[in-house]
This record gives sequence, structure tokens and C-alpha cells, in this order.
Amino acid sequence: SLRANGGDESGIAFLQHLAGIRNMMVPSMSPAVQTAPSGAASLMGSALSRMASAAASKGEGLLQAGMANVRNVLASKKTLVICQILDGLMEQKGASLVENYLYLDPKAQPSNGDAPRMRAPFRKAIAFVVGGGNYAEMQSVQEWAQERGRQVVYGATDLVSPTQFVDELSHLGQAHGGGGADLR
Repeated sequence: SLRANGGDESGIAFLQHLAGIRNMMVPSMSPAVQTAPSGAASLMGSALSRMASAAASKGEGLLQAGMANVRNVLASKKTLVICQILDGLMEQKGASLVENYLYLDPKAQPSNGDAPRMRAPFRKAIAFVVGGGNYAEMQSVQEWAQERGRQVVYGATDLVSPTQFVDELSHLGQAHGGGGADLR
């Protein structure tokens, strides 16, 4: 259906390649089929049965992994990690999620050891993502900030729209040799 709508299939082929690599690293959870061969026909039948069983289990695994990834992409009301980090940092929570972040207070006196931490919650923050950010993450941060009466400025070294993401994925697929010409 992607081809019928004029889309480029090379990005999908690249994602399937990456999923295949990941599945090679994860041992199969399905039990092996154990049959006692009683002759050449039985041996051939059991081998074909095992191959069909393995193909079906791999197909089910790919389908389940694909559906899990689709659920991650679809809009939901779960709190993104960046919002959890902002909450931990701005509310001065001692959670393990935020314990490794550097604390810089321009009002604190310089010292040789750790800077004394201000324990009052922060009202303003700058969240900057090194690497690719996205509009969904930016919107989630803004909604989180509005719900809590905070001001958060979101930035990233690369802010990618959904169309740009698909284009980048297509280019990766074409460079990998996973698809034909751009069908758009």
C-alpha cells in the first residue's frame, strides 16, 4: 500500500534490516520442536516442520516487536523521559534518574568541593537535547510545563519534522541498498 500511494519502501526495508539484526542478538523464546525421526520421509517432514515452526515464531516475534514500536509512536498520555528528568531536576527530587546531572548555580559562592544545592523548586528551565529532538517531545515538554506552572525552553541540535525523519530513513535505506528509487 505504501508503493500504491507513491511512497519510498527503502526506509521500511532499512527498519526491517535493523529489526533482523536485533532479533539475531536476542535468543528465541520458543521451545524447539522435538520429534523422533523414523525414516527419510519422517526426517524430511520434521525438518520442514521445524523450519515452518521457526518461521512462524520469528514472524510472530517481528509482528509483536512492530506493534510495540507502533504503540511507542502513537500518541499516548504517558510521561516522556525528558519530562521525568525535568520534574526530578526542577522539583529537587533525589531520584536516581537525575543524580548524575551537573548542578550549576550562578548565585552560589565558588568552592573547591561540590556546590551547595538550592533545595527550592525551580520555576524556569532550559531543556537542550544534544542530538535529534522532535516536535512531539517539544509539545510534551510544553504541556508538562503548563500543567505545573513552569517555564521551559526546549532546544535541540537537530529538530526533525516527521517528513524529514521519513526522508532521512529513506536515504539510509537507499544507502544500505534496501530499496529502489524514490517513488514520490
